[in-house]
Amino acid sequence: CLTNGHVARIAKEAKAKLILNTDAHSPSDILSLEQMKKIVLGSGLSEEDSRIITSVNPKSLISSI
Repeated sequence: CLTNGHVARIAKEAKAKLILNTDAHSPSDILSLEQMKKIVLGSGLSEEDSRIITSVNPKSLISSI
């Protein structure tokens, strides 16, 4: 299963800042932006949520380190 709508819905209700990651073990496991978008949208979230999850929140996390 590529998506988990229940987790996405609960996280959004809790106003959690989501990011999308994988358990990549090789370069071929790394997701493209299009694959990430499909996963976010497949979990029932919006296009704007996809932009935030794949761009805004990761940058925010990195800048906080």
